[in-house]
Amino acid sequence: EPFPEYYKSCETEEAHADKEVEKAYETAISKVCEEVIRFREVSSDVTSPPPFTMEDVKNPGSKCNDKNATRSDSPVPLSFHMDTEVTTPQLSEHSEADPRPGLAIPEDRKKDVLEEIRIMVNSDRMRPATKRRFVAMCNIILRIEYLLFRRHQTPVDPVSFLTGEEVEEVMYLAGEIMKYLTIIDNILLQELDYAQRVQHTVKYIADDTRYNVVTRFKNMAEVIINNLNKPRPSEQRLLTVFLDFFDSYIYTDFISIRHRQLRTEENWSPTRMQMTRCMVDIWDMINRAIENYDAIVKITMDIKHEYVEPHFNEMNEAPRIWRNAMIQHHIEIQSARMRQSAQQAQARE
Repeated sequence: EPFPEYYKSCETEEAHADKEVEKAYETAISKVCEEVIRFREVSSDVTSPPPFTMEDVKNPGSKCNDKNATRSDSPVPLSFHMDTEVTTPQLSEHSEADPRPGLAIPEDRKKDVLEEIRIMVNSDRMRPATKRRFVAMCNIILRIEYLLFRRHQTPVDPVSFLTGEEVEEVMYLAGEIMKYLTIIDNILLQELDYAQRVQHTVKYIADDTRYNVVTRFKNMAEVIINNLNKPRPSEQRLLTVFLDFFDSYIYTDFISIRHRQLRTEENWSPTRMQMTRCMVDIWDMINRAIENYDAIVKITMDIKHEYVEPHFNEMNEAPRIWRNAMIQHHIEIQSARMRQSAQQAQARE
C-alpha cells in the first residue's frame, strides 16, 4: 500500500502540539522502568507511593503561625530543581572552648551525636534542601550552647552572666529554630491529614462490592499513588537524632540548671523564664514532628499490608494496573514541571 500524501500542514506549529506530552511520557516511562522489572517480587518500593520530604516552597523566614501550606502536584516541590545552584552549607565543629563546670551531659556524648548528625546530613539519600535546613538548625544549636555553657566560665546560672546582646542573640536564634520547625510541623500535619483521608477512601473502595476486584484495585491504586506520599526512613531517623542532639547540647543542662535556680526565690529571672519557654517549645515541636511522622508511617504500612499486597499476591492484573497508575502519575508531574518552567521563562522575557 503506498504511503499517504505529504501535506505541508505537517510543518505547522499545530503539528507539534503533542511534543510536550510525548516528552512527559518518555520521562515517566524512565522513572518506572526499574519498578516494572521488579513487579514479580512484591517489594516495599513497588507497592509504595512516591516519597515526600520535610520541605516545601516556603521561605524559612515565614511566620510561625502560617498554616496555609499548599500541596504541590509533585511529591518533590518544583523549586527543588534549583537546589544545585545554592551553596551547600557545612555543619560546624564541636567547640574547643572549655565547658562551664557542673554540666550533666559529658563532652563525649555531644561529640558522638554531632558526628551521627554529620553522617546523616552528608548521606546521598538526604535531599539538599533538607540538609540545608537541618545543618542550619544544628549550627544554631551549637552557637546557643557556646553562649550558654562556654562563653562565661561560671558554675552558677549562665543566663545571669549573659550580656544584653547575648540574651538577644540567644532569643533570636531560638526563634529561628522555631521557624524551621514550624514549617516542618505544618508539612507533616498536612501529610498526616492526607494519609488519613487516603486510608478512609481506600477502605471505602475496598468494601464497595458493587464493583469487581480488578476495578476496585485500579481505583485504590489511583487514589494511593496520586494522594499518598511515602515517608522517608532517613528523614524519620534524622528527626530522632536531631532530638537527641538538641537534648545533649542544650535541653538537659539548661532545664537542670533552671530547676536548681527555682529552689531559691531570689534567683527568679524573667529572662531565664522566657528562655525556658523557648527551649520547651522547641523540645515539644521536635517531639510532635516525630509522633506525626510515626503516625504517617503506620498509616502507610497499614494501607500497604491490608489492601495493596494482598491484591498483588492474588491478582495477575495487579502489577500492570499499578504500573499504569504510576506512569500516569509521573506524566502529570512532568507536565506540571514543564508548564511551570515555561511560565517562569516567559516571565523572565
